[in-house]
Amino acid sequence: LNESDSFSITCTSSGIPLPSLTWSHATNISLLPSGFNPITDDVVVMVTIENSGSIVKSVLSVPIATKSHEGVYKCKGENGVMNLLGTPEEIESVVTVQVPPMVFINGQESVISVLDFSLTLS
Repeated sequence: LNESDSFSITCTSSGIPLPSLTWSHATNISLLPSGFNPITDDVVVMVTIENSGSIVKSVLSVPIATKSHEGVYKCKGENGVMNLLGTPEEIESVVTVQVPPMVFINGQESVISVLDFSLTLS
């Protein structure tokens, strides 16, 4: 994934009662409860119920990726009933954002274009 690309992560769950889905980012801080709530100004989550109310789907979308969006995203489904292990169901997705190399020359930040995968600084 390159800087300024968009990306989406989908989390789907089912159960009785229907699970509530929550997202968290690498810091383990909860990003939002289930529903149509923005996580931040640049990350949006939309939750839909499908198949006559038997499946809940949550899509986390980032329209313009930056380095701050990099990391592990977790989607956790909970409905008050534990699985056989006694823990909520959880999935992880890893997002890596590639950015151009940055070089500081005389204290000034400069973006360097790398050609043929080599770079010489003097």
